[in-house]
This record gives sequence, structure tokens and C-alpha cells, in this order.
Amino acid sequence: MNQRIIAFDLMRAIMLLLLVAFHAGISFMNSELNPNLWFFKDSSTHIFFDGLIGFIHTFRHPAFFVISGYVTHQMFQKYSWKEVLSKRFKRLFIPMLMTIVLMGPLVYILFAQLKGNVEAFSLEVIYPSSEGHPYRVSTIYVWFLYYLLLFSAVHLVLERFAIGAFFKRFKIGVNWFLKSVLILTVLVMGCLLAWQENSLFGDYHLNPAWPSVVGYLVFYIFGIFLANREEALYKIRRFGGLFVILGTVSFVVYSAQGMLVMKEEVNAMRFNYLLMISSSLATVFYSFGFLGLALKYYTKQNKMVSYIAKSSYFLYLIHFPILLYFLKISVGFEWNVFIKFFFVLITTCIGSLILNSIWIKAWRNNPPI
Repeated sequence: MNQRIIAFDLMRAIMLLLLVAFHAGISFMNSELNPNLWFFKDSSTHIFFDGLIGFIHTFRHPAFFVISGYVTHQMFQKYSWKEVLSKRFKRLFIPMLMTIVLMGPLVYILFAQLKGNVEAFSLEVIYPSSEGHPYRVSTIYVWFLYYLLLFSAVHLVLERFAIGAFFKRFKIGVNWFLKSVLILTVLVMGCLLAWQENSLFGDYHLNPAWPSVVGYLVFYIFGIFLANREEALYKIRRFGGLFVILGTVSFVVYSAQGMLVMKEEVNAMRFNYLLMISSSLATVFYSFGFLGLALKYYTKQNKMVSYIAKSSYFLYLIHFPILLYFLKISVGFEWNVFIKFFFVLITTCIGSLILNSIWIKAWRNNPPI
């Protein structure tokens, strides 16, 4: 019987709150935004949000993929592969499809209204074209689920070839954990170098850029690897504090270099070796550092943390349109940028929690997702 790891609950709860903060703050960054990733920039900006968004973006998704690989491996040990596929289909594919079909048009309409588009309900707005492909299907903010579906298929193949047994037998001598973290870091850097990007991010296309997929896949597979090592959680716990310190040093270097690039009036999104290297180091160190601290200090379940963790999936699916709606409201006021940010953040959290409460009651405490 697999024992529940409550530190994962804490991480899910924190990552969910950071996700909302990330989406609430991205429109207030000083940096020029990639129009393929975010479609609106507010007239009020502050450099604080560049740092906040950079910090959250560095480790949030990689840490999630590590946990997902770990937990999914436990599922394969408990259920047959057909049962796991059935659970993944119900848990990932159906919610993803419903979100794309139902939420997608609403998201694009709200973005169009934010930009002042008077024809916000046109077909081109609801299903925007991209790279010569009209009316493309975008995975929008649920690209994470799409990646997990792809990774689940890879995971099934690995399980069929007994990859778990291979990981258990895999010998890299003493300090195996630090050596494996080094290998992971090199793989991430290799993906970014091939992609000519400074950091990992999700691709919203159904045929996403392979370095993006592979870059996150290595974190997922590393989660599988850890699930097959008896001392894995102990090692993460042991090095958690050190990794957070190293991650902070790496992030400071990343931020300082980013500010220098911005001062030179060069696009901060342009590929830069120092940005790529420091970003990769911060990503790996922070992901395992914060997980290590959670394993070390969160030893007794908290009711609020448990509630948010159990509700995190539904909150993730429904928070985005709510956030865009309140962001649209904030645009109509000449508020201080921090007032706008906290208005969007707080109202989104409250609105999402209210809908979550209604959802739970509607399904009598046994929601389907």
C-alpha cells in the first residue's frame, strides 16, 4: 500500500496560490510580453512583477511534473495499466477537452475586450489563427494537462519495459542523488540550448515545440526515478535547505542579468547564455529545495492546506476566466498597480473558492475531478 505524502499536499496548495498570483501579476510587468504567451499588458507596470513572475515561473511547473511522475508511478504499482489509463483519461482528457471547448472562447473574448477590440465576439477572436493555420485549437492555460497526457503515454511504455526495475538497479555510486540532479540540470540546459530559449515554458499548440515537451518530460521521468529509490525522499529532505540557497543565488544572477539586458533596451526574451544557465540552475535547485523543505517541516496535515490541495485541480480549471473578468474590471480604474494586482488576486481567489464550494456540494463531497 502506497503511503500518502502530505508534503505533496502542501506543495499543491502553495503552487495553486502561486499560479493565481502568476496570472494576476503578469499583465503588470515592465518587460515586453511575448504575444504568443500572453495577450494583454496593463498601462500600469512595475519591475516588482518582473521579479515575482520570474521567481514563480522558475520552479512551479517543474516541481509539479516531478510530483506527477512520482505519484503516477505509485498508481501503476497499485492498479493495472488499463485502470491507470482509464483514470488518466477521466482525470486529464475529459476536463481538458471541456475546458478548451467551453472556456477557450470565453478566454479569448475576455482578452479581446481587455485590448479594446470592439468585435470581441467574432469567429477570428474566438478561434484565432496562428502561423497560417486558421481557427487553430489551442490548449490555452490547460497545456499542463495536455503535457501530462503525453507523459502518461510515455510512462505506460516505460512501465511495459519495466523501467521501474531498471531505476532500482541503476547504479551511479555514492552521492547518486547529487549526480542525478546534475544529469537533470544538463538535460534541461540541452533542451533550452536547442530551443534557443532562456527558460522552460509551455507551448499551447497541439504539436508543441519538442524542447518544451522534453524539458518538462525529464522532470516527470525524474519523479519516476525518485519513486523507485528508497532513500529519495530522505535525500531531498536532507539537501532542501542547501538547494534553496543555491537556487536563490542562481535566481539573483538570472535577475541581475535580465535587468542588464533590459537596460540595454534589448528584448529580454532574446536568447542569452547566462540567462539560460542561471535559469536552469534556479529551476532545478528551487524545485527540489522547496520540496525538501516541505518534506522536512510539514509533518502534520493542516485542514486548510488539505482542503486547498484536494480542491486544487478544480480551482486550476476555473480560476482563469474569473481572473480575466476581474482584470477587465480593474482596467477601468486608475488605481495604483499594486492595488490592481491585489484586487485581481483576492477577487479571483474568493470567486474560485465560492464556485469550488458549490461544486463540492453539488456532487455531495464526491466530485468527479
